[in-house]
Amino acid sequence: MSEAVPIRCETCGADVTDELFCPACGAAVIPQKTKAQNRMAELQERARHQAITRMGLAMGFFVGACIGLYLFTTYSGAKEGASRSGWGCFLAFFPFYGAALGGGLGAAVSMLRHRRR
Repeated sequence: MSEAVPIRCETCGADVTDELFCPACGAAVIPQKTKAQNRMAELQERARHQAITRMGLAMGFFVGACIGLYLFTTYSGAKEGASRSGWGCFLAFFPFYGAALGGGLGAAVSMLRHRRR
């Protein structure tokens, strides 16, 4: 078995191993976090969550723009000998539609995956 690591009493400086109270001065030796430490841990967790959501958003934008660009080049009549259809104006915005939809879906998926962990 491993030995217990001694905790130093904050009031008198004595080493306390397995007790809740210091045998020298009787003060409670329960390790606790201050409000500032709790706040910093909360801010770090929030920043981590925001970073994961932003990564999902960026990846969704990229994938959506790539798919939209592929659809634009495929269906816009950019091929040799093909004529542009009447709804070419709509097709011109496929990369933007893809980026917007992909970004929203990427952010939603990353938030859901992060919440499940």
